[in-house]
Amino acid sequence: MNEVLPPGRLAIFGFQHVLAMYAGAVAVPLILATAIGLIPVASPTFYSAFPSGMQIVLNSGITAGSLTAIILNLAFNVMGGREERPDPTSVATARTSGETSGPV
Repeated sequence: MNEVLPPGRLAIFGFQHVLAMYAGAVAVPLILATAIGLIPVASPTFYSAFPSGMQIVLNSGITAGSLTAIILNLAFNVMGGREERPDPTSVATARTSGETSGPV
């Protein structure tokens, strides 16, 4: 557990971690926003049943894609998915006082 990996393996694992982080945090919302942005190009009449005010905004692929990215960012990072984390001072206090039952 506490061994230092050779530089080659360390670089491979680091690169793998960066790719996994990129795929989860950037690529998926980017793909969704791009797909929503391409709807007006692929099907110009897709938003014809929407009110005229919404059509003005959504018939622009750049605007639709940008709004999708903003909404996804709010949904994933602001409204949900946050987990409760312990207070760092309580963890430090537990470590210095010799208590081992708290989070590490």
